[in-house]
Amino acid sequence: MGSGHILVYMFDVLVQIYASYGYNVREAAAMILQHNLYGLDIDDRAAQLAYFAVMMKARQYDRRILSRHIAPHIYAIADNALVDKFNIDCFCDDREDLKNAVRTILAEMNDAKEYGSILHVSPQNWDALYARYDALDDADKTHVAALMQMIRVAEVLSDKFDVVVTNPPYLGSSRFSALLDDYVKSNYADVKSDLSMVMYKHALDSFSKANGFVAFITTSSWLFLSSFEKLRAYQQKKCSITSLVDFGTELFEGKVGHNPITSWCARNVNLDYKMTAIRLVDYCYSNREQKEPEFFNAKNRYTAKQSNFSKIPGSPVAYWVGEAVYRAFDNPKLADVAKPRQGLATGDNDRFLRFWNEVSFNKIGFGFSNREDAKQSQLKWFPCNKGGGYRRWYGNNDYIVNWENDGEEIRNNCDDSGKQKSRPQNVDFYFKEGMTWSTLTAGLFSMRLSPNGFMFETKGSVCFPNNEKHINYLLGLMNTSLIMLMLSFLAPTMDYHEGPIGKTPIIIDESSKPRVDALVRENISLCRADWDAFETSWDFVKHPLL
Repeated sequence: MGSGHILVYMFDVLVQIYASYGYNVREAAAMILQHNLYGLDIDDRAAQLAYFAVMMKARQYDRRILSRHIAPHIYAIADNALVDKFNIDCFCDDREDLKNAVRTILAEMNDAKEYGSILHVSPQNWDALYARYDALDDADKTHVAALMQMIRVAEVLSDKFDVVVTNPPYLGSSRFSALLDDYVKSNYADVKSDLSMVMYKHALDSFSKANGFVAFITTSSWLFLSSFEKLRAYQQKKCSITSLVDFGTELFEGKVGHNPITSWCARNVNLDYKMTAIRLVDYCYSNREQKEPEFFNAKNRYTAKQSNFSKIPGSPVAYWVGEAVYRAFDNPKLADVAKPRQGLATGDNDRFLRFWNEVSFNKIGFGFSNREDAKQSQLKWFPCNKGGGYRRWYGNNDYIVNWENDGEEIRNNCDDSGKQKSRPQNVDFYFKEGMTWSTLTAGLFSMRLSPNGFMFETKGSVCFPNNEKHINYLLGLMNTSLIMLMLSFLAPTMDYHEGPIGKTPIIIDESSKPRVDALVRENISLCRADWDAFETSWDFVKHPLL
């Protein structure tokens, strides 16, 4: 619950609900504290702030609320280390039912400060436990205060709620403690890479009632990334997203960081109705005013059926695309008609890669179609695709790589322990004609012809068509805005590696193929002439204006 902002806002909402049913605001304030709001946090100071904030909000509606001795259900999660045998004996008074309940609670809440709200706690006879506490005299109540704190927290952890709302911690698995890492791997293997998604799955499974609501705000990575594919499949079977707001990197008036933010509400029942989504990703910074409500119906508002998401490989939450896009994925994928491949990892680019103009031109081997011919040439340097900036059709031919004697030096690039640092992968594809692209870029996706004679590196992957006659057609298709639309949800982080590229749908229309091939050949010719018109090209002859 942090310091209670959501609780305070919800208090106002609940007051309005009570008022609509005829309660006066003073009655409503007391009933909300007793029956409606529950909050937990592992941080004691946050819990104190939330407690204070909620009580001050209650006092806004009832000036005498503090004298009514109503304690809200807002707690710092307690650790069983503060409870000793004397506390237990004092509380249980030789009653086996109480002893069994307390032992179970203490065992299940072991290291509770470490795990927080994702703990699984069994239901107990809470009425019996509270009745026992009420029967104690004041001195004994003081002795068992730490135990009662754990019992109150355990009750909240074991309960189910109509609505669960939180802004969860954003913590990647690399920052988990050893205890938390083991617990998450044992209990939440499908979402173990991110604590916010662990909490989301726990909210769906343990905190939310059937047909209840779960509302979260997190980074939007879970909508698309392959590491959350199992969570998305689970969610689509178990619940229905009712509404979603995709903020982008700006939340309200300010930038929130490099990671885009998404908030959504899910209903814990599978109804498969159309969700409503507001997409603000494209309306940040200079387009900020277009976030205003008058634009929502025109540009920002979408509806989508959750069942359609499973038609796309990986089931990304692609709420903003139309039915035609979903149907497109009934066709073969690029990986069915071609081979997208990652290339050479040298392990030391400063040593093995050069710009072509840094070495003697006579030592560069151009135009070889296979490794054997390149080896027999006894040349040292060969052209190498390494990505580069946005450029379609042809170009970005800047780099050469040391592949002398079939990469002898690179293959023997090892660390002090003898472990190989380089990774010469997909070597049978070296020097073959294909289509190359930049696998990591902040710009739009672009694909270029990679003629015979090129090696390729990890950031300049190459796709090799199964049928060589399809290379121009596929190159033309991959450079369309339609493919860019597909990649907006297949590769939303702009990491255009071989996985999402291979998932793009492909339709080869034989009737239009001759026309497409001719246009692509023309585009390649024009872009090649443009590339060779400057000294940065190794095929440069003279400037076109001379």
